[in-house]
Amino acid sequence: MSIRFVLSLSIALLLSACSGSSDSPAPVPPAGGGATLSIDATNAKPALRIAYGATAQSVDTGGLVDESGIASTPDGGFSKPTASNGASDIVARFMQKDPVGPFIEDCIPSGTTTINLDVDPVSFLAGSLSIGDQIFVDYADCDNGLGEVLNGRMEFTVANYAGDLALGLYRLEMDVLLFDFAVTTATDTMTSNGDSTVVVDTTGNPMVLLSISGNSLAAVSAASTETVTSFLTTQTVDTSVIPEPYTLDSSGTVNSSQLAGVIDFATLTTFQGMGAAYPYAGILLVTGEGSAVKLIALSDSTVRIETDPDGDGVFVLLEETTWDDIAL
Repeated sequence: MSIRFVLSLSIALLLSACSGSSDSPAPVPPAGGGATLSIDATNAKPALRIAYGATAQSVDTGGLVDESGIASTPDGGFSKPTASNGASDIVARFMQKDPVGPFIEDCIPSGTTTINLDVDPVSFLAGSLSIGDQIFVDYADCDNGLGEVLNGRMEFTVANYAGDLALGLYRLEMDVLLFDFAVTTATDTMTSNGDSTVVVDTTGNPMVLLSISGNSLAAVSAASTETVTSFLTTQTVDTSVIPEPYTLDSSGTVNSSQLAGVIDFATLTTFQGMGAAYPYAGILLVTGEGSAVKLIALSDSTVRIETDPDGDGVFVLLEETTWDDIAL
């Protein structure tokens, strides 16, 4: 189970609730420390893997309010989000509830999910959302039937809302918090803490715009600890075409115990892809201490890696490889 996939799953499952507010949970600092990484031929590919993982981890927010966005897949590609893990169509899911709780739902095959709502009952029962509406979700040994057991809390607060949910045309902004949100599989446990702000805009139907930004998102597993800070990911999906064309831009800073220092990442050229495939175009730049490496999409199966170890702006070919090699 890749760290990137568990992080994205954490966000997607987190977003299968709706809103909440509290003091932001403090992330656990990676063991790698705060020094900036000096990128060279020996660590360029690991740095790209970590940066691409940080980019992909927020893609699952496509299922936040409906099934119009894109989601990341275990192999690192992108696909339509599905309702199998309870992560898609969440607004519709919770708008069906009475605003009086708590609600305790049995997970299948075992465990429970407890949902508490703090909403404006008048607008909620009328099928609308209000600024300040909150939803709190607590997982207790919730086996989702997909080989994962969930524990921990997710909180959501509606920061802004306009539009019509019934028509599927709206702009929704939510503040999201994770508190010791743990995903356990047969091989590992990934625990996530952090904050983010999610915006979903369907008013340009059939184009859907989504973004996730935040101060800090940390994930701890047996193998590593990673903290992504000052991150922003934006994506668009054209839902009128099958397979759905998508775009993806991302930036942020990553401190990983798998690297000897901190890296910054940003898409120089927007990633573009189709349906469940890897991006067929786009460039991701990772920078370190007077050094850099580029990931250039040549197709939806191959990429080029170019390095600039001395920071003079001249990049040289390190290798051409596959997307599968990067999205481990």
